[in-house]
Amino acid sequence: MSKDSKNSFPYCIIKILIDKTWFYYTSDKKFIDVDNYHGEELYKLYNDDYIPYFPVNGIKKVMIEFVKDNKEI
Repeated sequence: MSKDSKNSFPYCIIKILIDKTWFYYTSDKKFIDVDNYHGEELYKLYNDDYIPYFPVNGIKKVMIEFVKDNKEI
């Protein structure tokens, strides 16, 4: 992801499906239900970062969302 490219993304955010509920992963390493999200700082993955370890059982899916033009959710 080159910062000079028109199609580059500054960072990605993480959504995790646990059982039947989607959660955002926050910068303070907590999970917030997507429906209860109120602007908390989200964990950001930058170029060449790794997905962190999640100390949670029952993870069904992990989704990485690209954020373009520094716009949060």
